Parts: sequence; C-alpha cells; structure tokens
Amino acid sequence: DKTEGELRFVLLDADLNVGNSKVLVSASKLANGSYFDACKRKNNTFLLANVTSGNGIVVREFKQNGTLASPSENLVQGGSAHTISAIRIACDQGSSQKYVVLWQLDNAGTSNSTIYGRRYTSFGSPNGQKSIMTATNTLPQRLGDAAYFSNGNFVVVYEDADADFDGTAIKAKRWSNTGGEVGSEVLVNLSAPGDQKTPSVTVLNDNEWVVAYTDSENRVFTRRFGKDGEDLLGRPEITANSSTAGDQRSPAASIAGTGNILVSYESPVPGKDGTEILARMVNSKGELLGTEMQINTYTPSSQFDSATDGGSN
Repeated sequence: DKTEGELRFVLLDADLNVGNSKVLVSASKLANGSYFDACKRKNNTFLLANVTSGNGIVVREFKQNGTLASPSENLVQGGSAHTISAIRIACDQGSSQKYVVLWQLDNAGTSNSTIYGRRYTSFGSPNGQKSIMTATNTLPQRLGDAAYFSNGNFVVVYEDADADFDGTAIKAKRWSNTGGEVGSEVLVNLSAPGDQKTPSVTVLNDNEWVVAYTDSENRVFTRRFGKDGEDLLGRPEITANSSTAGDQRSPAASIAGTGNILVSYESPVPGKDGTEILARMVNSKGELLGTEMQINTYTPSSQFDSATDGGSN
C-alpha cells in the first residue's frame, strides 16, 4: 500500500509449491496497493489490470511461467483528474476469450461515484466505447464484482446508496456480449435495514449465479438467481457465517462441486489473534453443509481479503 508501490505476483503449482520467485510487473506504479485485479483466460494465460499513479488503467497478459504473452500493455484509460478507487477484470471462459474491465471513478468535488466498463476482444482491441454500467448514478455507488455467462453475456454487482429505504443495498445489472443491457436492474438483498456491502458474484455451470455480501450487523449472506435474473423459489437469501464476534468482511463465492458453492470471508475467532479466513459450503438448495471451517493455518496478527475460485469437479 505504498503511494507508488511495486506490483508483484507469485506463481504456484498444483500442490501450492512456489513455481517461480516473485515476479515484478515492470514499469508498473500503483496509485494504491489495493487497486489491481486478475483473471484467468481459457488459453491458460492470465490478464492483470491495475490503476497507475496518474489514475490511468493498464492491462497486461502473462503466460503460465510469468513472462509477458505480449510485449505491450493495453491502455484502458489514460490519466484522469478524478480518482479511480476500484477496478475489476472478468474473462469470458468461452471460445471468444473476450474480457471486460470495470472501474469506479470518484467524481471530484462531490460524494458521488460512477461505475464504468469497457469490453475487449480476445486480442485486446476495444469492443465498443466505455459505458456506465448501472441504471442510475446520481448517488454514490461502489463497484463490487463481475462474472461471465457461458453465452458471453456478463453480470455486474455493486453497492447502491439509493436502492432501498435504509442505507446501501446490493444491485446487479446484466449485459450482453454486444454491450447492450439485458433486462432490468436486480435488487439482490432481501434484508433491508442498515447497509448491505462488498458484493462478489460467481456464475455456475448451469448459468445460475450467486452473490455473496455482508451487512451492517456483520452477517455474510448469499443469494442465488436464475440465468435470467429471476428469483429462485426455495432458494432464499441465507446467512452463511456461524461466527458472529466482531466484523465479518470480504465475502467471496465460487463453484465447489456440482451445484455447490464455497463462501469465504474474514472474521474474528474467539481466542485467536486478529481476524482469520473462514469458509462455509452451501448446496444448490441454499442449505448450509457441514460446519464453518478456518482456511488459514498462519494465525499471528490478522488475515484479510478472502478470495476463492473453484470448479465443478
């Protein structure tokens, strides 16, 4: 989190052994150590997007061995007088290998922020102009996450300060592979009191999709939707966490076997030092499976910012 820190990554093999030393992303200066994101492509390269010190956005493609797949970086946006305070990149796992970059732009002199996105071809060429990714943007919004469906459409989830009667709420918006809006905005949370925040989204093999998020009462929720954004009967909003001490934050969800979901989050644990990374399994009916489990084995101080990825097998 240095003002102009270096951006590095580590490559691991299937047994979580370090397959390469820390790789420095050359010529990359971060505006903030939190403002970067990565996604795996179907061809087993991966894309790394980050915000530069001048509030620009660049994307680079890397091979599995950590070397650049292309010598040039893709400039998504040049420098700006406005502050970019969040960034996400999502990769289409279908044959098109397209991707979309999203960012949150804080409007100077106001408390408002706007969520933008721009689509790209598999070769990194712009596929249309940048677009506002929400239905309304008159009040503060915070970028959450994005994920692709099998047909090349994608969904964006975010916090909205004007979505329910009390505090912020979670909304979702679906977009087509040609950049058009698909259906209307979806209000994700059913519980309205206080703030609902920090959403993440994952698309399952059947194109149903799951959003994980927290609220002001330190609960971790998940809610599952049909491929067209419809509410699924018998699959309500559920509370995933058992630990309730302190704050539960940074929820993430992913596929974990056929129809199952793994939800991870950071949480204090009684008798432990700081926060730990916990996780819970949820089946296709929205029922909790087993007990809450602790992921990290290194326990001094605090562990932050859980993330999860998985597959149908």
